[in-house]
Amino acid sequence: MKAPFQLFIHHRLTIPPFIGPKILSDKLLLRMVTDFCEQNIPDIDARYFLVNLEQGLQGIVSSGRGPEPAVNQQSRFILDRGQVYLHRKFAYPPRSCLVTVFCVDLFHQKFDRVYAEEYNIHIASHFTHAIVAINVIDGQSDEGSVMVADF
Repeated sequence: MKAPFQLFIHHRLTIPPFIGPKILSDKLLLRMVTDFCEQNIPDIDARYFLVNLEQGLQGIVSSGRGPEPAVNQQSRFILDRGQVYLHRKFAYPPRSCLVTVFCVDLFHQKFDRVYAEEYNIHIASHFTHAIVAINVIDGQSDEGSVMVADF
């Protein structure tokens, strides 16, 4: 019998600012990835793996791409970056989402423990895996936009 698969999302994927792809529903993404992994990942002891989700993504993730933004009602200007970005509501719908999952041991090796202590981040002992990146491919092209947690 396999050990239970307990997953969490790296906190840097869920806090603003969001330029590029965005997780819209933490709970639904966790459920989708957990269900996929419980059914399709033969070796739960793998250090990392990729999960390709292709259905039911609307409302769970948002792509980071859309029509070229013009300075109008579809865009917003971010002062500290000096660039124009498209409002999220105009982003192309997601076609697929490639999720990078680390085992907790690899996560701890890569994650800066000083940073974790500074921000009071504690990983509960029952977790076995962490989502550390998403790559959302939009419905208009074969290009994706990536969101990677800072390590």
